[in-house]
Amino acid sequence: MMHLRHVIRIFIIFALLVAAGLIVRASMLPESFGKYGAYRGDNLQEQMEARPLYRGDDYCSECHEKESDIISESRHETVPCEDCHFIAGLHADGKKKLSNMPVDKSREGCTICHRHLASRPKDFPQVKDFDAHIKDNWKSRLGEIDLTAGCWNCHKAHKPEILERKEAVF
Repeated sequence: MMHLRHVIRIFIIFALLVAAGLIVRASMLPESFGKYGAYRGDNLQEQMEARPLYRGDDYCSECHEKESDIISESRHETVPCEDCHFIAGLHADGKKKLSNMPVDKSREGCTICHRHLASRPKDFPQVKDFDAHIKDNWKSRLGEIDLTAGCWNCHKAHKPEILERKEAVF
């Protein structure tokens, strides 16, 4: 029996570790865990009480009627406001309002929808090479070429037709 002492010690240490783990688990496990399945039951009520962040176009149009009317008649009619603008729930939550609503004016923001993909319909406006697009179109409309320019320099997002030189947004 003397030669089994080291094995018995290992089993005792293992049993103590398992017992300690079960005690820690029991002390940290919320009471509502397992009430409705293998998750915390209180989470359902917490999620129902949470203020929604993404609100949708109807929420935006309550305050921004002019922009809503313009975009409803444009090719961007189906693009949600929050795709380009900041999350509406953080913009106006009833108590505080962000005065400077962030807008993604980056070329990368536009390329989410307008970069060339073979799977997109042929009549959908796509750009294969943005540098070439700028070189081909910029000089004829605005003079000197600026390869760092964003799409907003020639296109308005709410009404994405091509702008004339005098209307260009800089």
